[in-house]
Amino acid sequence: MSQGSVHQADGRPEPAGAAEGPHPASIMPEVTAILRAGRMGPAAFGRIALLALRRGSERVAAFPGLRRSYAAWAVAVALVIAACDVWLGFATSAAAGALTGLAQVVWAGPVLLLGRAQLHLVRAPDGRAFEGFGVANALTLLRLASLPTVFACLVLFPDHPSIAVFTVVIYSVSAGSDLLDGLLARLLRHQTDFGRLWDPVVDIFFNPGAAIALTIAGVAPWWLMLAVVFRYWAALLGGVAVYVFRGPYKVRPTWYGKLSGFVLAFALGFGALALVTEPDWLVGTPLLALYVTSALLTGTNGAYLAISGILYRNPEGEATL
Repeated sequence: MSQGSVHQADGRPEPAGAAEGPHPASIMPEVTAILRAGRMGPAAFGRIALLALRRGSERVAAFPGLRRSYAAWAVAVALVIAACDVWLGFATSAAAGALTGLAQVVWAGPVLLLGRAQLHLVRAPDGRAFEGFGVANALTLLRLASLPTVFACLVLFPDHPSIAVFTVVIYSVSAGSDLLDGLLARLLRHQTDFGRLWDPVVDIFFNPGAAIALTIAGVAPWWLMLAVVFRYWAALLGGVAVYVFRGPYKVRPTWYGKLSGFVLAFALGFGALALVTEPDWLVGTPLLALYVTSALLTGTNGAYLAISGILYRNPEGEATL
C-alpha cells in the first residue's frame, strides 16, 4: 500500500463516511465548555481525553483499511519498545527491565488508544482520507510512546557501562525523529492533519520530559528545566486560552520559535552525551554556555507564547506562536 495514495486518486470510492467533508464535526464546543467549567485543571483535561477517545472511536468505524494499517504500525511500535525494555532487563537487572516495562504499558496503552481514536485526522489538507497510517505518523507515535524508556535510560542507568551507547542512541533517535517524520511526510507526500496535530503535542511531552530526566540525573541545571517546561506548557495553555476566549485560529510558527527548539534539541542531546561519556571537550564551560543559550531562547520564547496566547489574535485569525 503506497504511503502517498489517497482514496479516489485512482478512481476508487472513498470509504463510507468520508463524504462528511475535510473536517468532521468538531468537538471543540464541548471542549470549550469543559475548560470553562473546569478552569483548565487536570480533571478538565482528563475529561477532554475521554471525550476525544469516545468521539474519535465512533468516527474511525468508517475507515477499515486505515484501522488495519494503524494496527500494524501500532504493533511495530510496541515491539520496538518491548525489545528495548527486554534488552535493558538483560543489561542491568530483571527488576529494572520489569519496572520500565510496566511504566511503558501504563503510558503507551492510552497513547496508542488515543492515536487510534484520531485516525479520522489521517487526511490530506484538501480533506481526502489516506489509506495507510504512514511511516511518518508512526515515528511521531513512537516518539511519544517511548518516553518512559528514554526517561529510564537517562535517570536509572546513567553510569551503567553496558548501556551508555544505547542511552545516547535511543535519545538521539527519539529526538531526531522530530525532524525525520516531517521530512518523510513531505518526501512521501503523506502530510496529514494527524501529523500536524500530534507533532507539537509530542514536543510538549518529550522535550520537557528529557529536560526533567537530565536534571534528575544531575547533568542539566534546574533553571534550564524550568525554562523548557515553561516554554512548552505556555504553548499548550496559551493555545487553549486563545481558542476558549477568542475563537478558532491558525498557528503560524515563527523563526524564533524554530531556533529555540533547534538549540534546545542540541543542548539536551549534548547533555545526554555528557551524562554517559563525560568528554573533556564538552564538560564544563562549553556545556554550560549551551545550556545558558538554550535557557535564554526557550525562556523568552515561552514568555512570548504566554502573552500571545492570552492577548493576541490578528484579524486574519492567525496567531504567531
